[in-house]
Amino acid sequence: MLSRLFLEQSTLFIACPFTVVNTKLLDIYINELQHVLDITPITSIPSVFMVSKSVCHNLAKSVLQHLSKKNVLQQNCEVTFEVNPNNVTNSNCNLLLDAGINRISTIPILFGSNKQDNLRLLHKVENICRNFERTAVDVAYRNNSKLTLRLQENIKTLSDIGVQHITLDEDCCDFTVKSGNFNTYNAIRNKLEENKYVQYELCNFAKYEAACCHHNLSLWQGKQFIGIGPGSKGRLCLDESNAFARWKTSSISNPRKWTESNHKPTMKFNKLSFLEILEELLFLGLRTTSGVSNDSWLLATNGESLQQTFADYDEVQLLINEGVLKFQYNRMFLPKKYITLQTITLTCLFNALKERYS
Repeated sequence: MLSRLFLEQSTLFIACPFTVVNTKLLDIYINELQHVLDITPITSIPSVFMVSKSVCHNLAKSVLQHLSKKNVLQQNCEVTFEVNPNNVTNSNCNLLLDAGINRISTIPILFGSNKQDNLRLLHKVENICRNFERTAVDVAYRNNSKLTLRLQENIKTLSDIGVQHITLDEDCCDFTVKSGNFNTYNAIRNKLEENKYVQYELCNFAKYEAACCHHNLSLWQGKQFIGIGPGSKGRLCLDESNAFARWKTSSISNPRKWTESNHKPTMKFNKLSFLEILEELLFLGLRTTSGVSNDSWLLATNGESLQQTFADYDEVQLLINEGVLKFQYNRMFLPKKYITLQTITLTCLFNALKERYS
């Protein structure tokens, strides 16, 4: 049942700005995680995503062991560790594999004008691919014809060495959407598609469905996510009677103050209003090619469908008539060729929501 899924399932994000994680830090991380498990109905974690300043394999291992002990770690859980490819050695790969990591994602990398530097970077990525079946590369791009050409050339190489997932750096994509200059973005997207990368979100492309980042997909679909560690954020349900009641969480951003918490949870909770929940569903869902699920919308609105919500608004109907916005397959979505038109689409949808529910 969908309502139980939204209540009981959550992804986990771990932020680790520390170079070394000692026993005290391990205890604080586990304590914050357990605090969330204690106050929510969460019983299943299908994915974990860890961002760390260094290869803190001991933190990853401790967290996964704790989740397994509590019987909440889903079988075949996707466990991603974000790395700087320049810092990853075979020894580090072995430590991460031993900790339970099964997917690697890189920090944003930029292919510059120096071919030798690019070759060295590609060699590092290739070495990661040899060690991990699932490797994702985050690439930055600029509105610069030479750098764009260099990236296009290297997309084929990334495909050839076994990279199954490529992310266009989110800051670059967001700038593209806001500026309205889609030439560079479209050129890179075309090259990705030529190399059999299928777009499933504004910035994300995968060779096949299993190669998609299921951690992020869960977030874009409006499900719960736990955030632990300095500066981390989350979205949780604290009310078992309402699967779509949502509280945003945030932890102390200063690492030193976070470690001085004396093992007391540092999370702050802020309940989202009904309108904020709907706006977030639209904002996140329309980033994806699958869009916003009508089943989720029915759950969030207590029985009102997407078409019922937006049927009486001329601006929304104009977007539908122009083919920019579609209602099909029990979903509302932007076709791929219009996925960059989020800003104008969301403006219309948000205005309609405020008029209907205010």
